Amino acid sequence: MNDASSGAKRGPVEIRDYGRLIATYWIIVVACLALGLGTALAWTQVQRPLYATQASGYIVVAPGPDVASLQSAESVAQSKTAGYLFIAESLPVAERVRSELGLSAPAAQLLEQISVDNPTGTTILRITAEAAEADDAVTLADAWLAALSRQIRQIEGHSGGADELIRLDPLGTASLPLRPVFPNPVLSLGLGGLGGLVVGLAIAAVRSASDRRVRSAETVEAMFQLPVLGVLPRERNRRPVRGRTGVELPWPRSEAMQDALRSLWTGVRFTDVGRPLRSIVITSPMPRSGRSFLTAQLAVTIAASGQPVIVVDAQLHAHSISDIFGVQEGPGFGELLAGTCRPEDVLQTWARRSNLQVIAAGSSMGEPDELLGTPAAGVLLAQLAQRAIVLVDAPPLRSAPEVAVLTKMADGALVVVREDTQDDELGDAVRSLARAGASILGVVMNRLPSRIARERHDHRERAVHAAHNGVPSSPLVTGIAASNPAEIHSPAVALER
Repeated sequence: MNDASSGAKRGPVEIRDYGRLIATYWIIVVACLALGLGTALAWTQVQRPLYATQASGYIVVAPGPDVASLQSAESVAQSKTAGYLFIAESLPVAERVRSELGLSAPAAQLLEQISVDNPTGTTILRITAEAAEADDAVTLADAWLAALSRQIRQIEGHSGGADELIRLDPLGTASLPLRPVFPNPVLSLGLGGLGGLVVGLAIAAVRSASDRRVRSAETVEAMFQLPVLGVLPRERNRRPVRGRTGVELPWPRSEAMQDALRSLWTGVRFTDVGRPLRSIVITSPMPRSGRSFLTAQLAVTIAASGQPVIVVDAQLHAHSISDIFGVQEGPGFGELLAGTCRPEDVLQTWARRSNLQVIAAGSSMGEPDELLGTPAAGVLLAQLAQRAIVLVDAPPLRSAPEVAVLTKMADGALVVVREDTQDDELGDAVRSLARAGASILGVVMNRLPSRIARERHDHRERAVHAAHNGVPSSPLVTGIAASNPAEIHSPAVALER
């Protein structure tokens, strides 16, 4: 047995863990994504639109008649442009615009709507105007360019005639903007969606970190160093089979469940190839794990392959197996442990399979669970194992610690968990079995979502296929690959006989 009792640690985070995180908490992630998009859309709708347009002009210095004077004029124009860049964003220019347009807004406020830049290596001044209306932005940009031109004339001492040595010539008028520059719906929705997604993933990560449930086979194997021998799907539609008492035995009719049970039994057979398994105790950390129903299903699967099986109901308080198989209550396992009867007196053959026998729980005085840890239980299991493969439906370890001692007397134990089983609960169960010296064959994950069960089944199939092709694998997978699939018949067919 692997040393799983020393401590349970989660393995390193891999890329597929993030995919599983989204798949597990997809409702939270989608809700946060939708909230982020909705918030961004609402914010966009309430924002006041802002339009922007540009008006450009270039500084001209009148050259002389020769080439030297032309080069000198270009140099003067560039040096003048740097100074006019600051003048373009000054209050005098803003006051001119305010006066010419008849605006009531103060000049300082107009300056907040204007930005001026000079493309490198040119004498061009580019004025960008912003306004709540597209027409206002065009008017403001053209007016600002005209006001700057007049301000330059004033500074240079020109009257506006054709003999001006330095002037600002416009490069056309500003164009009418077709859409606002603010808000940007595409950018807003992108940032809102990204923010919502990040928040959703953060919430999912926090919940996952605080969620101690064993949700995947990989988590169990990484934390406890125990093989997960079976992952059984949660069946939603199943046709009932009735026992003699009329109690429904909801036998799995889906192909997925049948494949999972066959894979489970094959995995159990090859956990220890050198040691035949004749008696197996099936227990769980906590109640309501579906353990009894799983025991019944596994028994029918084994019986369908032609091997004799004895199912022992060791839940001396619950009597679940009797109800599932529809056998009569009466003397049973409790009386066998007390020594008041023999196995021949309590073995009942199931009506649908002659090679499947059931020992009911029976009854006993006092504390019946204490009998599970007595030497008589070990002797009884050895006697029954000579007749057939023995499956013992045992109580949960939390309510009956004696089960750990009973498991030591058997050839091995299967620990059944559900998706809502906490990792500390499974850890306590594993440590309890380890202290008793029991052999833990592996873990069975019961009633998981079909998607998770299907992924695990596909993973096992790929591993078996790789082993068939000579790829190194674990002894368990290698043994499964070497087995004959025809040896295990369909339980559904067996029930129809």
